[in-house]
Amino acid sequence: MTTSTSRLNFSTGYKNHLDSLNISHKAKLIIDMASQHQRPMLYIAASATELITLEENLRFFNHHELPILRFSDWETLPYDSFSPHQDIISDRLDTLAKIRDLTSGIILTTTASALSRICPLEHIDAQRFDLTVNQVLEQKNLFDRLSN
Repeated sequence: MTTSTSRLNFSTGYKNHLDSLNISHKAKLIIDMASQHQRPMLYIAASATELITLEENLRFFNHHELPILRFSDWETLPYDSFSPHQDIISDRLDTLAKIRDLTSGIILTTTASALSRICPLEHIDAQRFDLTVNQVLEQKNLFDRLSN
């Protein structure tokens, strides 16, 4: 089966189903669509395994240097007595912060993650900030940021 981007609908909010394609063909098609239409695209995978495999294939075909963001699962069950790993929490917060400013690229998630509640943007802003090498910081602003 061949699927071209001309047979897909790119109207805002429209859902295209790519479930009959193999994972490599699907990744190439998603990269082509994202580079052609220059706006953020969301792909919801059925499982974490599909998400990881698709992400690897997308990075292989990503010659356009499009941002590929992964909003991963918590990897815990609702009744577990422990919290998700700190790296997972950090990755999810980082992805949520980047999505707000995303003008083009691909957002990957699973069905479970897409259905989970997320924190408000104000919480994301209050809980993280970015520092880069050789960035000049004003001491008062840094103290204010860290004390709030």
